[in-house]
Amino acid sequence: MYRTLKSPISAQIEITEHCNWRCIHCYNYWRTQEARSYTTLTIEEVEKIVTELADNEVFDLTFTGGEPLLFPEQVLAGATIAKKRGMWIGLNSNLTHLTHRLAHDLKSVGFKSVLVSLCGPTPEIHEQISGREGSFKEGTRGILIALEAGLKVFVNMVTTRANQDYAYETGAYVAGLGASGFSVTRATAPGNCPNFEEDFQISREKIKEHMEILLQLELDFGYNVSVCECHPLCLIGDVKRFRHISRRGCNAGISTLAIGSKGEVRPCTHVGNSYGNILVEGLHASWLRMIEWRDGSLVPETCSLCKYFPICTGGCRMEGKNSKGSLNGMDTHATGPEDVVPPEDGWISPDRDISGYWVVNPTARLRTEDFGGIIKVTDGGRIPLNKDSYQLLTKLCERRAFTFEDVGKEFSFNPQSESSYQFLQIMLKRSIFMRP
Repeated sequence: MYRTLKSPISAQIEITEHCNWRCIHCYNYWRTQEARSYTTLTIEEVEKIVTELADNEVFDLTFTGGEPLLFPEQVLAGATIAKKRGMWIGLNSNLTHLTHRLAHDLKSVGFKSVLVSLCGPTPEIHEQISGREGSFKEGTRGILIALEAGLKVFVNMVTTRANQDYAYETGAYVAGLGASGFSVTRATAPGNCPNFEEDFQISREKIKEHMEILLQLELDFGYNVSVCECHPLCLIGDVKRFRHISRRGCNAGISTLAIGSKGEVRPCTHVGNSYGNILVEGLHASWLRMIEWRDGSLVPETCSLCKYFPICTGGCRMEGKNSKGSLNGMDTHATGPEDVVPPEDGWISPDRDISGYWVVNPTARLRTEDFGGIIKVTDGGRIPLNKDSYQLLTKLCERRAFTFEDVGKEFSFNPQSESSYQFLQIMLKRSIFMRP
């Protein structure tokens, strides 16, 4: 169903299990037992993991937790190696431990942005969920410090029944602070919370209301809006209207994975199943063991028969497991293809004028695969390339500027033919090509 890439495109490293918040929706350790020892990667282990990922040509790396900034030395050490090896780096944090000095250090090693958690627009709402008195003030202070240091801040609001009515107010609050973007993300059921559906899970109608709110926030404040987890297209409905949500599918075990604080390799941060340990046997063996995430074994039967599946990917597998008891269960909020409203003018359109001069996006990264290669840019998705396309893109990356007409003459293809034109439109949509 999916090609097995030689390695993932992106990875998340969970620096530690420990967190200074106790969010009611979290899958962290405290839910089932109050006292236990938590694990944290050492500096040497982080450096070993990052080196292994770089050796396997992983493009993107995010440091997360727990709360990673409880152990800033590990984050800085890993980020330093990653940047030297040409990787894009990101950080997920509540920023309550951010100082001016640490913000400067994060900026210096190459972080450009941070994804920050905030659960509501007031201390009362936020701290009802975070479980820590004073965390709203601390988190706000951290956001302001990050912005002062020149880091872009994107805020994610995880929604449960406790805060589902405050999405707009939270988005407006972080816009006032200076955030570059805002996400409203449904809480994913943690495996150790058997009463999640009854006590925490929000309804399909409320999620659709949040999608409308995101559009209004985008209009009112002019920042980027999104979600941080995949939604099935039958939940989204109008694909064109909610473009900021419909472009996100599940890539767990397909092009991404997570590495836990003991080195265990998992398809994503929500999945508890370990497929090996990167500190013991490296990355490759664990990656190959994730074949069930690529061969269709975990795709719900209804989704596998749906014509929209190649674009949708079927929603979240952990939502299926926690509501239906199996990873191949239907996403809790999925219905069926009858609720999908496809774009009237096609999935690739609107078409863009291909005349004039173009360059390859300077953030584009290429790597070979047995079928040809992969190209990816920082703000766009990955695109598989056959061998001819890979060779073409490799040569175009070396050029200052080009026209598709000249490229067609040199490489013997007609940019106006149906297949070539469609290929170029995909490249333009994914920001592979851009104007100089």
